[in-house]
Amino acid sequence: MPLLTPSTSDRFLGIDVRRLRVHWRQAVDTLLRSRGLRWLNPVQYVRLQRADGRQQLWAVRGDSIAAVPRAPGDAMPADAFTALELPAARCLRRAIVLPALPPDELAAAVELDITSSSPFTADQLLWAYRARRAADATTEVEAVLSSRQQVESWLATEGAGTPGTSPAPEVWAVGGFAEPIVLRGHGEPARERAAARARALHVGLIALMAALLLAVLITPTLQLRARAAAAATAYGGLDSRAAPVLAQRDQLSRQAEQLAALRKFVGGQAATSRVIEVLSAAIPDSAWFTSLNLSELHVGVTGHADNAADLMRTLDQIPGVHDVKATAPATRQPGSDKESFSISFELDPREFGALLPNPSQPS
Repeated sequence: MPLLTPSTSDRFLGIDVRRLRVHWRQAVDTLLRSRGLRWLNPVQYVRLQRADGRQQLWAVRGDSIAAVPRAPGDAMPADAFTALELPAARCLRRAIVLPALPPDELAAAVELDITSSSPFTADQLLWAYRARRAADATTEVEAVLSSRQQVESWLATEGAGTPGTSPAPEVWAVGGFAEPIVLRGHGEPARERAAARARALHVGLIALMAALLLAVLITPTLQLRARAAAAATAYGGLDSRAAPVLAQRDQLSRQAEQLAALRKFVGGQAATSRVIEVLSAAIPDSAWFTSLNLSELHVGVTGHADNAADLMRTLDQIPGVHDVKATAPATRQPGSDKESFSISFELDPREFGALLPNPSQPS
């Protein structure tokens, strides 16, 4: 069984890298030729020396070439490049109609047609073409063919005496074509390098403007983010510094709740000594208690008195005593001058509460 050997072709993961580069260049060229991005290509002026001796000014932008109207006596731009018109007698023309093809396939088809129909040998063949899309979706190709030896000998005689031929002049075929066709391999690389530099400058300026615009747009967001981060850091530091104080506050809150609960509980209790003191001072000496039952602010007493009704009125007149009532009818035993009574009443916590200071103690 034959072993699989590594491929030496330019392939990566099954992808033809060479074709990928070609497609990439085609995509870039298509974008640069589009209306939206055509302005990235600089306008370059070319001074064309016609075969009849006239001089014309042409504007080149990308692959588009257009004549620039000039009034008699107008000076040529100082930075204009130079091109020489190849006389019609020194070149052959060919028209080809092809279906719509991608640029690389179109170039291959034109090259095949030119090389198969050329009267010149392969090493002497010099050719170029210009294609345009027709209304019927076909591609109309205008091609020009010439002999490299004839062109070089013609340049030696015609180009040497042409002013401004440094760098070397370009060679254009003009007569009979919708637009001039540039025969490559002469002075056009200098113009193309200048166009590439200008295009790179345009792209760089656009990138710089985009970066500045992005900076303008993103700066407020970054500032807010920085402020938020600083605030979060400050809040974290404040939280750590305030932790002991917050713990003390929580402890004080718990103590306050405990004191409130204790106050509520104690506030509902009567001060026993205060009750005994007030009752002892209020009741007459002829009356006495045999029992005193104190439950929170409710008091129940039993005892003997000359007149139980008078005793109830006396109790009702004591500040802080209310709801005085007899819990059982007063009785008098035969042979006794005292009435037995059973009385209950309520105490006001403001007068008899357990939390009130003892009047006998200094405040």
